Amino acid sequence: MIENRIGSMPVDALVAKLGSDAITPGSGAAGALALALAAACASKAIAITAKHRPLPDALLDAARTLEQLQEAALRGADEDAERFKEYLHHRSLATAEELRRTDHCLLLLCRSLKEVIDRISADVHEVVAGDISAARALTEAAAAIHLRNAATT
Repeated sequence: MIENRIGSMPVDALVAKLGSDAITPGSGAAGALALALAAACASKAIAITAKHRPLPDALLDAARTLEQLQEAALRGADEDAERFKEYLHHRSLATAEELRRTDHCLLLLCRSLKEVIDRISADVHEVVAGDISAARALTEAAAAIHLRNAATT
């Protein structure tokens, strides 16, 4: 596993490392982080809604799912970085397949998150429309990154 978890890095250090000539993290980790941010934005929409009215069971369930998706996306960032490093060192069919598998798992998370956002968007308070828009845009960006990476590995 990588020395430091990507999700626990200070944002300024993470951005600097992403923009550097370091092997990892790269675009796959950035896509996974975008997915985690998308889940956080959707979670924010539910949390703010809870300040305005009691939450129905569907939103409470969605909040738990969003927390799980956020955690899975952060783990995916670490996994992508590790798999990419292995791929660059070995350039084998096996390491390429492992990296593609990671991208496919992250794509499944993107699809799951999109479904949750679609389900909750009509039920959250109108004041958090921007958070829902951000969640959608970040999810789409993450999916585009992982589709591209899977196709080019």
